[in-house]
Amino acid sequence: FAYGNNAILVSGGVADIYDNTFHDIGQFGIRQTAGFLRFGRNDFNNISVQAVSLEGGTQQNDGGNTGGGIVALSSMVIGGDMTIPDDGLTYVIAEITIAPQGSLMIKPGAIVKFRSNNPIIVKGKLTIGSLEQGAKKTVLTSSNDDTIGTVFDSRNPTAHGIYGDWGSIVVDGGTATIENTEIRYGGY
Repeated sequence: FAYGNNAILVSGGVADIYDNTFHDIGQFGIRQTAGFLRFGRNDFNNISVQAVSLEGGTQQNDGGNTGGGIVALSSMVIGGDMTIPDDGLTYVIAEITIAPQGSLMIKPGAIVKFRSNNPIIVKGKLTIGSLEQGAKKTVLTSSNDDTIGTVFDSRNPTAHGIYGDWGSIVVDGGTATIENTEIRYGGY
């Protein structure tokens, strides 16, 4: 897929997107506003805005994605099971809520950045990292922290996070297990 603003837009129904190459895309490789999206093993290169933009609906990320880019999770409620893998992409969160029946697992080695003042609200189950032998450290940081992962704002490629850049993990009736994780610049 190449040379367009949105290579794939999922605005309803079911989309299975596997084993593709996305390059030279004007805005989004995959953009989801509703429906059910399953994706994995895709290669993203030279995407100007975001490799994947998850703005609504339900997702199943099977991992194995390569290349570079950002997967954005924007103001969404996770009502099922969702996994953020260590697949070479940087995940950026702009406020998400894990519903009571939902779960979010952030795998060891994943890099997750948070937009300004944005939290994860946990009413369901949150699992981050692992204490297993040899597990890589998971990193939670600010979208302004360009010392790790994909640069979020290409207009300011030397940005650094500061304390309080992003919200926090708010456990509100749910459960959270956080292990072997480096947490940077949070606590707004």
